Amino acid sequence: MAEEVFGLKTINNSILLHDISESDRQAIIQRLFGAFKKASLLKNAVDMRERLSNELRDTEAKILSTSDDPFIDELIRNNNNITEKIGRLRQEKNKLVGEIQQLEANLGGRKKQIAERQKTRELVNEAMRSVNLGRRVQEVLDDFIKRLGLQKLETLKNYFEEMYRKLCKQEDPVREIHIDPETWQIILIGEKSRVLEKRAFSAGMKEMYALALLWALARSSGRELPIVIDTPVARLDATNRRNLFEKYLPYAGHQVIVLSTDTEVDIKWVERLSPYVSKQYRLDYDHRNDSTVIRPGYFF
Repeated sequence: MAEEVFGLKTINNSILLHDISESDRQAIIQRLFGAFKKASLLKNAVDMRERLSNELRDTEAKILSTSDDPFIDELIRNNNNITEKIGRLRQEKNKLVGEIQQLEANLGGRKKQIAERQKTRELVNEAMRSVNLGRRVQEVLDDFIKRLGLQKLETLKNYFEEMYRKLCKQEDPVREIHIDPETWQIILIGEKSRVLEKRAFSAGMKEMYALALLWALARSSGRELPIVIDTPVARLDATNRRNLFEKYLPYAGHQVIVLSTDTEVDIKWVERLSPYVSKQYRLDYDHRNDSTVIRPGYFF
């Protein structure tokens, strides 16, 4: 085996020192090969250790040789200071980078807010322009209405006075009629320029006043408006009734609807109003069905 492992010269010797099998012999050979390799590696490691030791001694010697140099300590201190400054600057840099990132994130949000507020401001400006335009239009209309109102006011006064004079009785206390240009309130003036209170009027006078006002408003509007009068003569005396039938109803409007009872508009006035009447209807109450039935014709 020694010849195989170490390459020794073969010696003819047929004497067996140990009686081992072939497999055991191969195992021992493998072990010896492994030991041989490890011995080689160990030798290399020892050589390397020796070389590194020599380099370490040389380095220490160089250091010792320079330790007496007066500038070395200062250079080392400066190097340490510079290293510390570099560390602090790196920390500050990292902090600034974080702050910059935060500011960039905030900047994005601010830009979005600015865009939204800009849009809102544009809408507000547009609304303000519309409001200002509307205000100017309103001012022009108010001025126009004010100027036109004075004309309408005079027209209304004339129509009202015209119809009121036709409907009122001779002994009526009203002598003058004024309309306040600011409030459009109708002011009735009696004897000695005394303002008359309308609440002191009789029921008939109040009705004549209301009908005259409706007449004036309809005429001043310049429109053909229908007029509906319910029980028109219930509170009127004979003179007021005659004035109503003769001077008002035939001319009250292009379409006048009068709701009356058979005692209000009797057969005499039905005949006198017939030239101005287009259609007549009678409303009869049906007791059995609890309803109202509409039939053509009047009571007579």
